[in-house]
Amino acid sequence: MKKYFKTSILCVLTGLFLVSCASTPKVPFDAANVSPAAIISITANDEITWYGESTEKKTGLLNMAINKAVKENADDTSLAYLGFTKNLLDDSAAAANEVLTSNGFTLVEDAGSSYKTASDDKVLKLAGFVSPNGYKMLNLNNSVAASVKAETGTNYFVYITYNIEKTIVTGVAKNGTMTACVTTTIQVADANGKRIALAHGYASGKDKIASVGGVYDAKALYAMYPAVIRDSLNDACKKLK
Repeated sequence: MKKYFKTSILCVLTGLFLVSCASTPKVPFDAANVSPAAIISITANDEITWYGESTEKKTGLLNMAINKAVKENADDTSLAYLGFTKNLLDDSAAAANEVLTSNGFTLVEDAGSSYKTASDDKVLKLAGFVSPNGYKMLNLNNSVAASVKAETGTNYFVYITYNIEKTIVTGVAKNGTMTACVTTTIQVADANGKRIALAHGYASGKDKIASVGGVYDAKALYAMYPAVIRDSLNDACKKLK
């Protein structure tokens, strides 16, 4: 009898717990609840690729060395024609600070001396990612966040990844009109790497340019990216949950 009574009570309590959980709405993400936060990782693809096109990008130290040599010996116009994202990186960092602030985040201005001397994640580096001046390439499971927390007191960290691409808007294959497009992933995590929020944003350029067999005005395309990067990040911020 006692055993039956205990089992019945357990079932009732379990039922109440499940009903309680089911009826408790998920608290919407609020940037104010994770402020102040530190942006400790901004990454982007090294080369502008075609949206949705499967590419077998060569990775590794040799490819990185070749790309580095090409970029260091090329001027801004050459970099644009070669399709590198280097000229867009520093502006993408400025976009991160501007857009996050406009979406309610309070950001730490200085992540501390430990952050400045921290190393990039080797896997991300070998995968062909690059980062703006002053920022690192880090995954959520890093040891850098703990150092930043110790120096700044913040327990919230933002990781941003830009996928900078180009896309055909009208036409067949790569003949028709095209524009810039960016997909942004934003993650918010604590110092232990526990993810608090995640979102993906997308934006494409309002202007269109001609593409003939995949040949286009690279300078005109480059000019579109600053606005598109901001729109994509803003879209991701609105979707954080």
